[in-house]
Amino acid sequence: MRKLVLLGFLFVQRLFALDFNYSCVSEHLEIACSEKDVQVCDDLLKLSEKMCERLSEEFHHRLKHKIQVFLFPDIQSFHEAIHQKEAPDWLICAFESPIQVVSPLNPGSYHSSENVKKVLLRGIVQTFIYDKFKDNNAPWWLIAGITAKKVDWPYVNTSIALPGIAELETSTYGIPGMGWCALSFTTYIEEKYGWKVVLQLLENYSSLEQVIGLSMEKLVLEWQLSVGNEL
Repeated sequence: MRKLVLLGFLFVQRLFALDFNYSCVSEHLEIACSEKDVQVCDDLLKLSEKMCERLSEEFHHRLKHKIQVFLFPDIQSFHEAIHQKEAPDWLICAFESPIQVVSPLNPGSYHSSENVKKVLLRGIVQTFIYDKFKDNNAPWWLIAGITAKKVDWPYVNTSIALPGIAELETSTYGIPGMGWCALSFTTYIEEKYGWKVVLQLLENYSSLEQVIGLSMEKLVLEWQLSVGNEL
């Protein structure tokens, strides 16, 4: 009990430090924001609650805690809060706990307000993944691919050469084209082998060859050939 009280006190302290005077609460979420963003809180809560109910069914899992969200009024305040003042405008969210995201009322020069809503939903999907699969050892591309697929993230294929295993395993969101590759590869696995297999890989990624019946090398080659046939 003492630990819970201390965490609650520190959370409230941080809210005041960020000038978040308002809080919108639903069954699964608590969104803290400044006065200017109160009007979008209800919409974000409704959107997020629908996603939480959907994910509860798809992951066969219910959260035992509320997802906490900090909604920043603009890009500058968000970048300052994450200690990256020189970050580019495409960086609008930190998938941590709490999730930190820029307000859809002021998304900056790179994203639309619709993208802001989707990036919040991606944070919620990631929260479900790590809440259910606490010892998750899945690579970044699988997590990125799942979160992007669940929200229909508008990735564009900007890469001519498809990555091999080493590139997939070591790349990140920030490398042009890799987000699209993560989404494409994950979609290929789900559509060919099924959602149950994706859940098994989240449970234990090391079991990939046993679960799918192919080595990673052959699986990547399958995907590359499939994409090549579609282009």
